[in-house]
Amino acid sequence: MNNIITILRKQTKDTLKNRIVFLQFFMCPALALVMEKFMQAEGTPPLFYLRMMSGMYITFAPITAMASIMSEEKEKNTLRVLIMSNVKAWQYILGTGIYVLGMCLIGTTVMALATGMPKGDLPVYYGFMTFGFIVSILIGAAIGMYGKNQMAAQSVATSVMLVIGFMPTLATFNETIQKIARFLYNQQIINIFSDMSIDNLGTKSVIILIASVIFAVAVFCGAFKKKGLE
Repeated sequence: MNNIITILRKQTKDTLKNRIVFLQFFMCPALALVMEKFMQAEGTPPLFYLRMMSGMYITFAPITAMASIMSEEKEKNTLRVLIMSNVKAWQYILGTGIYVLGMCLIGTTVMALATGMPKGDLPVYYGFMTFGFIVSILIGAAIGMYGKNQMAAQSVATSVMLVIGFMPTLATFNETIQKIARFLYNQQIINIFSDMSIDNLGTKSVIILIASVIFAVAVFCGAFKKKGLE
């Protein structure tokens, strides 16, 4: 437990020094606030931009941040020092994952409160945002472990998060893309956010969400088994 707390403190200090990683946690919340306050067109549904940016935030921040943090520390041999200092691999990954999740939830709070989300919608909103973050964190961790260096990992992470993150937005303009996007976890979460209710969560949606977790865990376990924290 002490080692995990140490990792949390370390990541907090490192992020404050790394503006690129820090901005990733608050870029989408800032855009959501600006759009909700200044880009409301006639006929736009309430919290339309919040839902759209939330779907992007689920992938943008955790995938790129987790991959960037892990690949940077591998490249600088920080991980080697930590492992030699009696920090186990699972403690490092758990501590870093908890840190990224915590930062993402802070950004989620900023989005929800600043855009005036009704308090009754918060449990559903936080619950499914957390679910999406965890899936993305596992994917980002896998990319970070596979990456030969920070630049390579960041390149892959950016590509993955752009494809997953923008797919639901593109799906609104193209039926073919819509058929593909429906199999993505963030698309299913956006659908739930349309009325902030799980009443419309059908069997297919549940299967897709469960399959997303299984896929993310499988990718992460495969990366850890093959690459570990070398």
